[in-house]
Amino acid sequence: MPQEVVSPDKSPTAAPVGNLVGMQLGQVWFVMDYVELVFDEAKLSCYVWPIVELGQSTFRFGDRDYRNALCSLITKTVCDVGVVIAEQHSKYPTEQAILIDFGTREVIRVSLLDDSSKQMDAAAYNDTDTSWLVW
Repeated sequence: MPQEVVSPDKSPTAAPVGNLVGMQLGQVWFVMDYVELVFDEAKLSCYVWPIVELGQSTFRFGDRDYRNALCSLITKTVCDVGVVIAEQHSKYPTEQAILIDFGTREVIRVSLLDDSSKQMDAAAYNDTDTSWLVW
């Protein structure tokens, strides 16, 4: 997983999302056309449906067990997080994404390049320190 946290314009402004490390995913809220991931002291609103990777399996919105896969991460603690621009990444060659790693090959991936989204923003992060960040 990425060690460097950068925003899509490669500036360090995405640093607050790094606060998720050590937090537990406590709730998953499915709202009309987006999902909110609620952690101990922070929330990530995903206006692009996240991809869930559990071991060798990948779940996308619309897949039969998507909700179950996403909710299976409730109570898990974030091990690493980053906002990456990974042109060399082998599985996602031109990716720009928020990656939330729970360890043991459990990852939530929020694409920042999803052309299917009708939203202008891909995600919004806020925490109890009043940090806000929108991609």
